[in-house]
Amino acid sequence: MQLAEEGKDKFPLASKGLVSDLYIDDIVSSIPNLHEAKQLQSELIACMQSGGFELRKWSAIHPSLLGNILSGHRQQHFSFSMPKKISFIKILGLKWNPGCDSFSYTVESLDHPCTKRTILSSVARVFDSLGILAPLTFFTKHLIQHLWSMGLDWDQVPPIDVLEKWEKYRAELPLISNLSITGPLCEETFLKCELHGFADSSEKGYAAVIYFRYLSKNGIKVTFVCAKSKIAPLKRLSLSRLELCAAVLLARLTSFILNTYSSKLHFSKGIAWSDSTTVLDCIK
Repeated sequence: MQLAEEGKDKFPLASKGLVSDLYIDDIVSSIPNLHEAKQLQSELIACMQSGGFELRKWSAIHPSLLGNILSGHRQQHFSFSMPKKISFIKILGLKWNPGCDSFSYTVESLDHPCTKRTILSSVARVFDSLGILAPLTFFTKHLIQHLWSMGLDWDQVPPIDVLEKWEKYRAELPLISNLSITGPLCEETFLKCELHGFADSSEKGYAAVIYFRYLSKNGIKVTFVCAKSKIAPLKRLSLSRLELCAAVLLARLTSFILNTYSSKLHFSKGIAWSDSTTVLDCIK
């Protein structure tokens, strides 16, 4: 952050990238065109070298961005002549395939006996920062809450109904590996961009999801941005109150997304949707 502050005049792209695209020790950026990507790359190298930092593990979807990078400083040798060959790179809990610029998940098989301890351990292995797997993680969170309410010990075998649900989940979990999340999230050229958020609830919990809607010369494109879910508390709440909780969750998620993308996108409008008349009346 100190280098970003010191280099904001000499290295404007690098300074901006370090502030917005640095995750622990990884710099992850998405650039709309090759010229700007090369400029960002050269600025990042120079800016970081001024502080004694040498950038390594370079990877990109375009071969020319790796042409001047030493082979020892690249993430791995990747064949652009065979882009369909699976060559994944781990990034932020996901697998990234530079050949087709897509993300996917890796899930280990679950072969441990079903107990509260093993279920918690298994759920913790599924990292889903964007909420792409929200329907799946919501199921597991609700299952854990159910086990907790039963007062089971950590290594006690749960009842048969829980075992059946867990076995079905365990059998279907590997199917996540077939999921491919393709980019880009943002259109290179569009006339306007809208933000649309949806909130809903049930007796088990509530959730919110956000999409971007692009209007371009080629038509309309809608892309998933993020989602978040929460299970209802053990103390029973009315469905109307849970609908209000969903609206609050969506409002906070929308605020976060607007703040995150404020320097990258201009939204012509943002709409939060709810099918609950109680929520709409309370807001009015």
